[in-house]
Amino acid sequence: MKRFTIKTNGVLKTLFTVVELKSNDLNIQFPGQKQVRIPKDTFQELINTDASEMYLPYRGQHISIHNSPQSVNTNTIKRTIEFTETEKLPYYNITPGLKRDNLFVPVIFRVCGDFVDSSYNYIPKNKYHHIELPFEFNPLSDQLRFMLVVSGNEREFHFDDEHPSNVYSERFNNFYITIIYSIFNRPSKQHSINMYLTTKQEQVIPPRGFECWEIYNLYTEMNTYYINHYFNQLEVNENIL
Repeated sequence: MKRFTIKTNGVLKTLFTVVELKSNDLNIQFPGQKQVRIPKDTFQELINTDASEMYLPYRGQHISIHNSPQSVNTNTIKRTIEFTETEKLPYYNITPGLKRDNLFVPVIFRVCGDFVDSSYNYIPKNKYHHIELPFEFNPLSDQLRFMLVVSGNEREFHFDDEHPSNVYSERFNNFYITIIYSIFNRPSKQHSINMYLTTKQEQVIPPRGFECWEIYNLYTEMNTYYINHYFNQLEVNENIL
């Protein structure tokens, strides 16, 4: 089990943990309050924190990256939100990007919240292999955003020092997990915001994998998308006032 952390004002906070199963599948979990908001109409809903009644409690949430040995060409990346033992909401990304293309596949783009909740606090435990990202920021003035990217265990991400972000890669038995991260110079929101790529059942040919430069472009596009909505919400609030 590997726990990835980062410092906020000198204090270590947990970003996520990765558990490698005996099957070599990866199970990724994020700390935080066990509440989720799923937008019904637009992404803008996730920026607005006023409608707290829209948040739903859940008992567990994780992302699993599967070896999918039954498939020659594809792997399955699955996000599961578990509300009760019988009520679960799954999202799938069935991708040929790893086995067929030997390229990179984005797992999640996350804009982190303010890390105030105690579940983010790093507590050393013998069962964890601790990985601290070499970076520190202040949630009172900055927002941390990162993208997790998966590739095969022989395909390490190529760092581009001209891109305004940081990169860290960790190798597992069957996969590489790469973290691309940077900050946005605005105070952190209370909650985190997640973006995923999913495939639909009617898609006969899933989208191919990404080259390194395409991952960087996607990171920039998702970040720009979020920032545009962020400033749109500020304009709405100013007009109301």
